[in-house]
Amino acid sequence: TKKIDYKISRLKNDKVLIKTKQQIHGPVSICGLAGDSIVFEKWVDGFEGRRWVDVPVTDKVNKLKIDCKGDIPELHRSNNTLRTKGIFRKAEPLKFRMISPIENPDYTSINVFPVIGWNNYNKFMLGGVLYSSPAPSPRFEYQMMPVYSFGSGDLAGMGKIKYNILPYNKIFRKVSVYIAGRQYAFESNKGSYYQKLALGADFYFKKKDLKRKVSNFVNLEINEATDMNSLLTGREYSYKTYYSGRYHYINNVHLPFEFTVSFDGSDDFLKSSLTLNYRIPYSYKKGLDIRFFGGVFLFRPDDLPSVYDYTLSGISGINDYDYDGIFLGRFENPAGKNFLSKQFIYGYGGFGLFTTLGNSNSWMTSLNLNAAIPLMPSFMPVSVYANVAMTRETVIPENIYKTEIYYDLGAKLNFGDVFKIYFPAYASKAVWDNSNAMTDNYWQKIRFSIYLDPVNPFVFIQNIF
Repeated sequence: TKKIDYKISRLKNDKVLIKTKQQIHGPVSICGLAGDSIVFEKWVDGFEGRRWVDVPVTDKVNKLKIDCKGDIPELHRSNNTLRTKGIFRKAEPLKFRMISPIENPDYTSINVFPVIGWNNYNKFMLGGVLYSSPAPSPRFEYQMMPVYSFGSGDLAGMGKIKYNILPYNKIFRKVSVYIAGRQYAFESNKGSYYQKLALGADFYFKKKDLKRKVSNFVNLEINEATDMNSLLTGREYSYKTYYSGRYHYINNVHLPFEFTVSFDGSDDFLKSSLTLNYRIPYSYKKGLDIRFFGGVFLFRPDDLPSVYDYTLSGISGINDYDYDGIFLGRFENPAGKNFLSKQFIYGYGGFGLFTTLGNSNSWMTSLNLNAAIPLMPSFMPVSVYANVAMTRETVIPENIYKTEIYYDLGAKLNFGDVFKIYFPAYASKAVWDNSNAMTDNYWQKIRFSIYLDPVNPFVFIQNIF
């Protein structure tokens, strides 16, 4: 959609320079203020580009402001004010706030909120998050979370800085360029941490009809990260560069449907995948979720480490080689018996039961069904799932390929989109026997997932706009 965005630039000899880069050139007012009192208000006809405007600046006026009464729907109001004297005349007064979901254009706000955290290697962490107000969607946004780790005795944390561009053209409605990073420990020793630095861009395509709940975007990213395989094999750890590209389409008009096409690779491998999600509702907020996944390696060496394989049982911490997910015990062996080793990200084959079978460095397809129980009370968010996968796996030590079909069934507790617990009930004989060999009892088969994006206000605002 077309937008209004005027910017006050500078003052010279009772003339003020106003600029606009947007597409609606409506009338705009310029106010002279003495503190919060309006000394004068002058309306100017709309224009394109830039324009010098005569203003009756007197000694009483200490600030000029565009649209001081909020009469026009300005896109960005943080560039609407100019003080008549002093240095940094465009900067608003600095203000620290703890909870600030909405930006106040009259202040340069620094939002700070205390945070605590824990994982199995950093142990207890204490720090704070510095963030820009998420609404309205800012041009420049940031989230920085430095923390002190009491387990490793050094700094940890994560952060992201993003710049949003709103071009008005026939292709994109928004382009977001970002840099993001994180550092956390892989063991409880000072200096023993993994690192990640990512540079990327999101290209949001223009909507043909704003009333339709249809959106699509492309994400491109280059990621320099600690080589996961070097950490797992005990070698002196090194860094590895990864590249990724994704096209994501969402259609929530009638029956919710979305798909993602992705390419992921590095200097020694390239793989591509397609993920389809479809929902058939049958009662209020309940329905049948259908997912299809298909992935294939386009090229790789014969000795490619297994951390890059497609895995039947989703993505465990040691398979999250580009460190996208949040794990309480990232480097725990998923075949282990402790609680932290049971966390995973729902992806790839999507099985609820962990198995070392079916992993592939060739190709994998899977079909995943999840059905909410219709008559179950809303405070008991139980669903049942069924998964079936076909995979071309390597037989070791013969180093030959075979194609196998596996399946598993179970129940799931869903605490919103944030926390999910999987209770396996039945599986292919080979899968169940494989699981029995790694566990002492049924409770060790139960797994869980944690997702923080649904409670991230920046993601929520992004999904709205």
